[in-house]
Amino acid sequence: MQGAYSPAGFSAYFGSMPAATPQAVATPCFNLVQVPGSHMPTDDALAAAISSILDVSDLSTITMKIVRDELSRMFGVDMSSRREFISQTVQAMIQHRS
Repeated sequence: MQGAYSPAGFSAYFGSMPAATPQAVATPCFNLVQVPGSHMPTDDALAAAISSILDVSDLSTITMKIVRDELSRMFGVDMSSRREFISQTVQAMIQHRS
């Protein structure tokens, strides 16, 4: 059967590829850099990223969870521990924009 899937062929092809080394990657939406294994960003870095997110978001539908998830994606770290700071910053920025 020609063209059938072959696990041996798959591993032979991909097994010869060199291992990728972690590198900084620019996020597609905000062009911020996330570095694998990075530490928690500073308050200033979070505030700048939150502002960028709000700039391109519909303020009538954005949620704190959406902002937190986007920050986690952008910085490559879980933002659950920064929940209160993120919430206060988002609320202040939205009030300032109104």
